[in-house]
Amino acid sequence: MDHQKKLLDAFPAVSKEEWLAKVEKDLKGRPISELDFQIDPSITLKPFYHADDAIVPNFINRDQGDNSWQIMESFDLSDANLKEYNATILAALQGGIQALHFSFSQAPHEEDWAILLEGVYLEYVSIHLYSNNATEAFKALSSLYAHAQELNVDTTTLNGSVDASFFSFFDKRLFFDYLNMGKEFFPRFQLFTAKSSNENQDVVDELLNLLQNGHQFLSTYDRFKIDLEEIAARLQFKLSLTADYFLSIAKIRAFRLLWGTVLEAYQLNASCTLLIEFDKKAYGEDPYKNMIAATTMAMSATMGGVDYLLVAPASMGTTKEVSQFERRIARNVQHLMTMEGQLNHVIDPATGSYYIEHLSNEIAEKVWSRFQQLE
Repeated sequence: MDHQKKLLDAFPAVSKEEWLAKVEKDLKGRPISELDFQIDPSITLKPFYHADDAIVPNFINRDQGDNSWQIMESFDLSDANLKEYNATILAALQGGIQALHFSFSQAPHEEDWAILLEGVYLEYVSIHLYSNNATEAFKALSSLYAHAQELNVDTTTLNGSVDASFFSFFDKRLFFDYLNMGKEFFPRFQLFTAKSSNENQDVVDELLNLLQNGHQFLSTYDRFKIDLEEIAARLQFKLSLTADYFLSIAKIRAFRLLWGTVLEAYQLNASCTLLIEFDKKAYGEDPYKNMIAATTMAMSATMGGVDYLLVAPASMGTTKEVSQFERRIARNVQHLMTMEGQLNHVIDPATGSYYIEHLSNEIAEKVWSRFQQLE
């Protein structure tokens, strides 16, 4: 420590006024306010933040001992050759995937799972089910249970989630059947997923919409006289990131602060589980540029704090077929974050950054103000 103090003493502190004087000189008479920029109609940021601008840091506690997350890969089961997909899944697992994300319009049957998951040890990987139809998601969870029973696998030890609109259960009895099945046979699954329902939103509108959906979830089932502690613990949120590096970090941090405030209001001890994917518009036609974009977006996600990270292959969203090479690169981006970047060790590494702290707080305050007006 003495050596470090001597090193720091060799660099005298520079006040904010001195920095501003230097900037104004370099601008040759132009006001520094010309460099202000807007990330949202209601949020204007300065180009320069100093230690004098420091605010009390909002440390984002993730209720875990480190900053680890699960590396996820997605598989669209629509018109898929299940045997070919099984080979792709096994290759992905050998390449270090920890979470399998399956999307479908019609639920796989028990025999479909048997083909798709042949050679997969369910106890060592999390399973995530996505469908636009909540009833189909329920059927998929039921057939997955039947497949696990055939393998003598105890589903109470399995991890995963169901990504389906919880408000699409128009049949109240069906909802309670689903909830009871989850409680009895899949106690470690996130049974519900909230996401922002509108595209092309600015960051404040996006997080406001997401926060409202989460709050509506709690308030709706509170009227059903369901234990909210149980419900809140089964809820996860899905966020999409763009290539805006610092904004993406701040967006994640801001939402964790916001949802923590909602939970505190309900006097609940649940944590905030985040599944993060990439905005469809973040990729272009050039796969090599997409690989670079994937790296910065993945880094934003891990520094903001993610539980499940889905890095899209470089040609995803284009007319090209996704190759095994692109899947491998998408996986390895996350391995770089852990094995070389060590970003899985430090919780909320952005804490104390003057710029990111200001941006996180600014977003959270704007969202919360509008949320209070609407709710």
